[in-house]
Amino acid sequence: MVGCHAMGTPVVHESGGAHGSGTPGTSQMAITIKRDVLLVEIDRHCFFPGCNARISIGLTRLEVPEYRGFECTHCKRWNDDQLARRDIPEWWDEFNSSGTFS
Repeated sequence: MVGCHAMGTPVVHESGGAHGSGTPGTSQMAITIKRDVLLVEIDRHCFFPGCNARISIGLTRLEVPEYRGFECTHCKRWNDDQLARRDIPEWWDEFNSSGTFS
């Protein structure tokens, strides 16, 4: 049996033996991790001179309104940033109805 409790919490279910669908004496394990659906992936470059590393950022529907920047994976510095219409054209009106990204 496979399932998941709270978001991101792995759940391990074991089956086998007399009660499972496997061969008697064997055991099967499945791990399930619930994930939010990825809404958009954006590409950015670190803003700091001398770094300019390319960074890919995946955002879920819950993360889009909260996005305020990213940490560069190369130089480890924080880059203040915000989304623009070109980043999420299909969802811009939905997420910007309250002026979140203005």
